[in-house]
Amino acid sequence: HEEATGRICASNRSSTPGNGCRESIHQVTMNCNCIPLKQSHPEFDFIRILAASLVVLLHVTALLESVSFSSADILRFNQILNSSCFIAVPLFVMLSGALLLEHHRHESLVDFYKKRFRRLFFPVLIWSIMYLIIASLQNDLTWKNILFMVLRGKPFYHLWYLYMLMGLYLLTPAFRRLFSECNLKEKVWWTSLILLMVWLNDATDYILGMHRNGSPCLFFNLSIPFIGLFLCGSVLRELTERKQISKVALSGVVLVSIITLTIIAYSGGKQWNSFVISYRSPVNNVAAISCFYCFLCTCNKFAWNKLSVIGRSTLGVYLVHPLLLLILAPLFGSTIGWCGYFTLLIVTLLMSFLTALVGLHIYGLRKIF
Repeated sequence: HEEATGRICASNRSSTPGNGCRESIHQVTMNCNCIPLKQSHPEFDFIRILAASLVVLLHVTALLESVSFSSADILRFNQILNSSCFIAVPLFVMLSGALLLEHHRHESLVDFYKKRFRRLFFPVLIWSIMYLIIASLQNDLTWKNILFMVLRGKPFYHLWYLYMLMGLYLLTPAFRRLFSECNLKEKVWWTSLILLMVWLNDATDYILGMHRNGSPCLFFNLSIPFIGLFLCGSVLRELTERKQISKVALSGVVLVSIITLTIIAYSGGKQWNSFVISYRSPVNNVAAISCFYCFLCTCNKFAWNKLSVIGRSTLGVYLVHPLLLLILAPLFGSTIGWCGYFTLLIVTLLMSFLTALVGLHIYGLRKIF
């Protein structure tokens, strides 16, 4: 503000004496007060788009596990791609934490819940009803089954994430208050401790062969295993804003990303795959955390204006892609070759983003996309 005012005053002194400088100062002050500058974060849009794309590919490859392939190589590739896409949910959770737990953000409890309610309630409600109708057509569901599916946050296989997110929203004001009283080292400590507890629990379940298939009876409890990742997103954002990472350290983080992603990809189709790809697995989480940190450090220099437009469509992409997949998959038959395989992947991905972008520009549909 002072630099802009000084430049205008200097130019006006050379042209118009007297009131010119005062008028220019008033004009700049009004502009600064009335039109606050919005800081751009292209790295967040990039992560959002990447995670949404991975979710779509995850569900397409999962569906294709039930079809026949013309080659065993396609099956192996599908298993590798499916496993690699499991970092999508941790990326989404960390992104939510980075945005919602921003240490500069100040808003009242009522304002926070109002904003989140308006953004999430109608999409979850409308799409839950729509997918429950589809599920009822696919299976003979009673009202008791439907109520049970909603309470568990699983009206359809992909909607659990949004129900889980509502649980994180409920806890966010408490996490903000906690983090406001902590320095960065304390935040790292608490976040690491929570992540370690989750990882040990998941590893114990797998090693001892417990494999508990039961999930929480109420959907907001789905958020508990993701609290560590949620806090981690905020910690990584603050870390990148306070300290510029050296090239050597960044190379180390990239190396960790490559190693862990390779382990995840190789696990596809293996007996131990379920442990490695689990959203609570240390391998999966370390891969997602290292990738997230790399993106924060390197993708903040993107200057493509359309990135934010596409980024706003990711909620719609997440919601609509299973519907498109139900329509597209039967068109490719029961046996799929390389051409049909990649065509289904690309068409589903592109149509999901296109449908979501169109939905955002239609007044009646905007609230549910």
